[in-house]
Amino acid sequence: AAINGTYHCCGMFGRRPAYRKADGAGHAIRYWEAEKRWLIDSEGVRDTDMCNAFANAIDGFNHPGDQRLVWSVWEASRGKHLPDDAVRAFAAPHWVTISGRGPQRENAAANGEYELAGIVEGRPAYKKADANHAIRYLEEE
Repeated sequence: AAINGTYHCCGMFGRRPAYRKADGAGHAIRYWEAEKRWLIDSEGVRDTDMCNAFANAIDGFNHPGDQRLVWSVWEASRGKHLPDDAVRAFAAPHWVTISGRGPQRENAAANGEYELAGIVEGRPAYKKADANHAIRYLEEE
């Protein structure tokens, strides 16, 4: 769970953007060119392949927030990184604002600010602070 959280771009590393965890814990996400991997490292942005988690890059995956990447996380009890389908990195705004619905119209309460609340089915989900309104991905049936 230590790798979970919000990361902000902090510069470039390996010709790709690098990110530091916003809570100041020191974690970073960076690209490792030698193995063509995105790495999550509790020791920050550094010039090594050591990491807590990685996702093998695929042609065209120029960002660690691509939902199709499969992250492998270090399992100390097994002595190796193992794929974890629940781990996702995604790029999403912290807030989404809905506006334009007339105040006298049905569902006008949908207007307002929604804060990033978590992940539902591998996608960002948002909740309106003062109501039970939510925005989430729903796959077409």
